[in-house]
Amino acid sequence: MKKTIIIASLATGALLIASCGSTKCIEQVQSSDHSYIDDVDDHGNITYSEVIEVGEISAEDLFTRAHTFFVYNYNSATSVIQQSDKDKNLIIGKGLWSDFYTNSAYKISAKHILRVDTKNGKARITVTVQSVDHVSKNSKGVLTQGSYNPADGYPFATIPKVKRIHNQNTCIAIALKSECENLIDRLENDLINGSTSKSLENEGW
Repeated sequence: MKKTIIIASLATGALLIASCGSTKCIEQVQSSDHSYIDDVDDHGNITYSEVIEVGEISAEDLFTRAHTFFVYNYNSATSVIQQSDKDKNLIIGKGLWSDFYTNSAYKISAKHILRVDTKNGKARITVTVQSVDHVSKNSKGVLTQGSYNPADGYPFATIPKVKRIHNQNTCIAIALKSECENLIDRLENDLINGSTSKSLENEGW
């Protein structure tokens, strides 16, 4: 059965991280202007996707720009390019958002998959969240670690109720949604404008 997330989100998760646990956590949440499709895929993972129109840019040029984005951003032991197929105009990378949500008791990280498919004049961006890892500290200072699939609590909240929510998991879910949206925004910008300034990418050098 198809499900849809209907929750508010920030352009960035910074305000949420700073203020979760108080009414400010919710009051500072603003409705997203994006038209991302939010769903749980066939493997039980939360997925965020968007198809963007890019005018006259060819599939080959979009692939090159996407590959450049991955080179800049997925170049560590925890964030890597897993597949790059120019014939299929497909790139897939695996990444980690380390400590994207923190407070006095929690440090939260998340593993994700970023996939880009390109055609002439358009690209499809898909972000899949595989798991959320947490390190927590109890009142005695004892640390515990674990992981869970965020889809287990999906959908997280609805807009009419969101102002009354003070739940830690909901704040984490909203911050996670913001990470996904920020990643899509950054990649979309690079697909349209390139990873560096237009003057540096000028072919007439």
